[in-house]
Amino acid sequence: MRLRTQKRTKWYILPIILVTLLLLGYVGFEAWRWYSLTHNPSPTISANTVTVSTDTPDETQPAEACDSYRVGPKVPRTITIESIGVDGCIERVGVDRNKLVAVPTNIHLAGWYEESVLPGEVGVSLIDGHVLGRYNDAIFAKLGTVTPGAVISIEFGDGSIKKFEIFSLNTYDLEKAQDEFLKQAQGVEKQLTLITCGGDFDRAAQTYNKRVIVQAKLVE
Repeated sequence: MRLRTQKRTKWYILPIILVTLLLLGYVGFEAWRWYSLTHNPSPTISANTVTVSTDTPDETQPAEACDSYRVGPKVPRTITIESIGVDGCIERVGVDRNKLVAVPTNIHLAGWYEESVLPGEVGVSLIDGHVLGRYNDAIFAKLGTVTPGAVISIEFGDGSIKKFEIFSLNTYDLEKAQDEFLKQAQGVEKQLTLITCGGDFDRAAQTYNKRVIVQAKLVE
């Protein structure tokens, strides 16, 4: 009886060891992923138009890269919304493989959709950005809390700055947002629109089920 009990004990230990090893492997992988996304030694800002939307954008603050980031004289370089703590550089983004507006390569960057007009020109200029990374808040984490009258400042490559006053904040279901994000408000000639994710994360679709859309007009 004693020998049989010892054998049973060994068989019970094996699954425990296996589960422990799997947990250690998972924890190790998550730790590696956290470190690689948040401690990139050389975060960069793409000099080319971004056309690939990644599910794991860099989460390292690109402060030095932003300081040295250069664009054409009339191209938007940075965006600031003091009332909600937004202050970051702007990449150029195009259309990704899913025929959607691409998102920036780093959660601390915004993206100017280059198929829209330049900020301050007649029409609608679109800037998008992440709301949340896997581990950190993103550039537009508080966009849904902004209030009408708040000011958006866009700095261009030549150092000039244009200011826009927010007049509208809405949250739409994903499908409805497709019809709204490039819509020009009546009576607004030079419009800047910001868009980010909102609502709940849909794990099956791997995206949020709503979009936050902010509209602003040029302050002449």
